Amino acid sequence: IVWRDARYRRYLLACFVDGFCGMLYFPLIWAFLQKTLGYDYLKCALFMHAIPALTAFAVTGLLGRWFDRTNPWLAWAWIRFGWGLDALLLAATPFCAAEFGAKALLLWIPLLARLVRGTVQGGSWVLLWQIGITHFARPGEDTSRYMGIMVFLSGAIRLSASAAAIALSAYALQPSTLMVAGGLGVILSGVYSLWQGLRERREKQLATIADFEAVFADEKR
Repeated sequence: IVWRDARYRRYLLACFVDGFCGMLYFPLIWAFLQKTLGYDYLKCALFMHAIPALTAFAVTGLLGRWFDRTNPWLAWAWIRFGWGLDALLLAATPFCAAEFGAKALLLWIPLLARLVRGTVQGGSWVLLWQIGITHFARPGEDTSRYMGIMVFLSGAIRLSASAAAIALSAYALQPSTLMVAGGLGVILSGVYSLWQGLRERREKQLATIADFEAVFADEKR
């Protein structure tokens, strides 16, 4: 499948860059909140889990409606922009607070970052594990293989990104440095997704998930 399907290879490339760069810093967020920003356990739990999860609960349904009407590449672009912006805002927090002498920024910038993250968090899950693959896999016996490849890639990302983060941390790189590098990488994958989406919008059968599936429905008739 990977050898013969160039379009799916491009999708895998974007997912790898996104996932690898995101996993470079994701395990370090709690330590960053605690050690760099000085949050206690309650604040760490709120900013690490509760705020993004509640925001995702409120927003994901609206995103789902939009996914039905747009190209998955374009949906991924905005999701990845938001995911990367979260990391950059967190990394900028201590520098902004020191530069402007406002300790309140230690709260408000991370709050904005986590709201941005929560806005795209649920949509990322829906696209990656639920409906994104249907825009690339032809209906039939290979559909599960397409998803199997994605699951394998996800495992490879977690293994390789974790090892890379450990190695980079061993060279005394701060969590904020990894956040900047990872956030920029995620945004880069979003730019690539935007480029692919704009290119595919010119082809009617690839404009949306529904258009892609309709092609095979017509063939079946």
